Amino acid sequence: MMKIGFEATRTIDRRPTGISRYSHNLISALAAEKGGHELSIYYNLTTIGKRHRWLRSGSVPRRVHYEGLLPVYNFPDVIHGLEGTVPNWKKSARVITIHDIFPIICEGDLVVPRQFREKIKRIYEVGVSLADVIVTDSDNTRRDVINAFSVPESKVLTVYPGHGMLSGQESSAPEESFERINGRKYLLFLGAISEKKNTERIVRAYADSKAKSEFDLVMVGILSYRHELTIDAIRELGIEKHVKMLGYVSDNEVMRILRNASGFVFPTLYEGFGFPILEAMMVGVPVLTSNIGSAVEVSGGHAKLTDPYETEAITAGIDYLVEPGNFDLVAAKKHAEQFTWTRCARELLSIYETL
Repeated sequence: MMKIGFEATRTIDRRPTGISRYSHNLISALAAEKGGHELSIYYNLTTIGKRHRWLRSGSVPRRVHYEGLLPVYNFPDVIHGLEGTVPNWKKSARVITIHDIFPIICEGDLVVPRQFREKIKRIYEVGVSLADVIVTDSDNTRRDVINAFSVPESKVLTVYPGHGMLSGQESSAPEESFERINGRKYLLFLGAISEKKNTERIVRAYADSKAKSEFDLVMVGILSYRHELTIDAIRELGIEKHVKMLGYVSDNEVMRILRNASGFVFPTLYEGFGFPILEAMMVGVPVLTSNIGSAVEVSGGHAKLTDPYETEAITAGIDYLVEPGNFDLVAAKKHAEQFTWTRCARELLSIYETL
């Protein structure tokens, strides 16, 4: 029996998004597959005031640590940092997951603020130096990590996550955000309204598309870095009545909105993995995504790919998206179903057991 700990400090989020949901699903799957191993979730003592946001995963205990003072004893055999950082515990083998290094490899401050980029780089440099094994969500991210940090290829392993982070259930009661769509057919974007997610180009491409005459564009996600460019573009183009910005919504609402979409528009500038791509495929919605980064790998030939830096190319992709018969949605779902949390948990357990 092994003692396996998960350092989850950087997964705390007031409104859970990708990394916190990844962590919850992963630990739940590991708890089901643990085979007699003992699991624990660790948080830095400085987050004690936010403990109401700590992950809850069945009977897996939650513990605190603090620099060299805590824990005093009973160190886990393996400590897995779930987002790029891990405690320097000499008695534990150390694993980190790096989900996305776009803040480090992008150029300039247009997509990611300089201070944030420098902070993330420092955090990851320390995590990489401490880790015995680095886990990435895709082969594309694995290559980026190897190149960015000059680490041996043997130290970086791809372990694909499960096919989504949503519950798969939708509420039986009408939801406020869904009601705001007003019954017209629509295309969906899911993610932060930001430069990284390419939302300004998306709305400009939509405004030029033939699809605009029949479909609204629904955008679900928080306002993030340089979101004002997207909002200004919507006003400039006079498409306010066609673009519905719903903000952050619950998982139940997202599932309802996704299931009822006519197409999923997701040509972002970079994805460490791309959960929404698989989520759309799982519910039979055709996908438009980027022809660069992990999106190509994750979509597996079952999405329309486009150059995310070319607005005209995105426009053509949107019009292709809504034409009947362009997608084999059954094959796309079968592809998405291969990405399971059970497989992810088993592959990680195999890694832990080698350390």
